[in-house]
Amino acid sequence: MIQFLIYVSAILLLARVVWFFYRLYSYKNTSTPEDVPSNGKIVLVTGATFVFQNILSQFISNFYRGGLGFPVVQKLISKGVIVIATDINEELLRDHFKSFSEKQLFTVSMDVSSLDSILQAKKKVETFLQGRKLFAILNNAGVGVPLFGSVVEQTDEAMLKLMNINSLGVFRVTREFYPFVGTHDKSVIVNVASVAGILAAPFMSFYNASKFSVVGFSDTLRREISQKGQRFVCIEPVFTKTPIVQVPRENPNSQFKYSQTVILHRELQTPDVVANVIVHSMFCTSVPEHRMIDFYHNQILYYLVAHVLPYTVSDWILHQIGKMGANKAL
Repeated sequence: MIQFLIYVSAILLLARVVWFFYRLYSYKNTSTPEDVPSNGKIVLVTGATFVFQNILSQFISNFYRGGLGFPVVQKLISKGVIVIATDINEELLRDHFKSFSEKQLFTVSMDVSSLDSILQAKKKVETFLQGRKLFAILNNAGVGVPLFGSVVEQTDEAMLKLMNINSLGVFRVTREFYPFVGTHDKSVIVNVASVAGILAAPFMSFYNASKFSVVGFSDTLRREISQKGQRFVCIEPVFTKTPIVQVPRENPNSQFKYSQTVILHRELQTPDVVANVIVHSMFCTSVPEHRMIDFYHNQILYYLVAHVLPYTVSDWILHQIGKMGANKAL
C-alpha cells in the first residue's frame, strides 16, 4: 500500500511539473491556431496612444515612442478588424492614426479617470455602432509609478491618480461598454494588468495595488460573464520596452535603500511581443485565462516567487534583486 501511494505521488508530482512548464509555455505561445474569424469584428481599445508629459520628453528619444495600444491597433486593422481607438488626447489620436481610413478606424477622445468623459464617449460609440455589437473590449489604458518609494512616503495624490486610472478606469469602461458586447460570437474582454498584479515588488505599493485589483476584478468578471458564453483574458506583461518602465523616478530623499535601476538594466521585451499575445488572445478560444508575458527563464522565477515559494524565501529573492539594482546605480 505504501509503495502504491509513493507511485501515485510520483505520478502526480510529475504531472504537476509537466503542467507547470506547459502553462508557462502557453502564456506567450501564439502558434495555437485562431478559431474565431477576425474580419469585420469591432474592437474597442483604450489607451490607444501614449501621452507624454513635457517633463519626460528628455528621456524618450532613445526609447519606444509609444505603449502597447498603438501596435495592438495596427495588428487588429491588419486582420480586418474595425477598431474604435480611444485615448485622452484627441489630437494625438488623429496624428497617430491619420494613415488609416474611416472604414478601418474610429477615434474617440476618452479620459478613463472621468465618468463624464466615458459617458460622452459611450454616446459617440453607440452612434457609430448603429446597432452592431462589439466583439471585444481591450482595457489597455494605464499609468506607471510616478515616484518609486515606500508606501509610508507616498502621497494621496499619487495613490488617487494610479487607482483612478489603472483600477477604476477599467471598472468604469467595462461597466459602461459591456451592454454593447455581443453574446453569440465568442466575444471577449481583455484586461492589461501587470506582473505587479500577482507579485508585489517593494517600493511600488500603489501601482501593485492598482494591478492586483485589476487581476481580482478580471477573475470575478470572467466567472460571471462565462454564463453568457463570453470570454475574459487577463494579460500580465512583465518589463516591456515602453516609457512606463524606462523613465527614472526614484525618490532621492527616501529613508529606505532601494533602486529601480535593475529594471533599466535588465533585458526588456518589445511592445510587439505583448501586442501579438493580446491580439492572439482575442481570436483563440483555447488560451489561458491569465497570460504572464516575459522571457521564459524570468517567467519561471516570477511564478515560483508569486505562487510556490514561502514568503520568507520570495521576500529574500526580491530584496536581492533590489540590491542588484542598488549596486548598478553606484
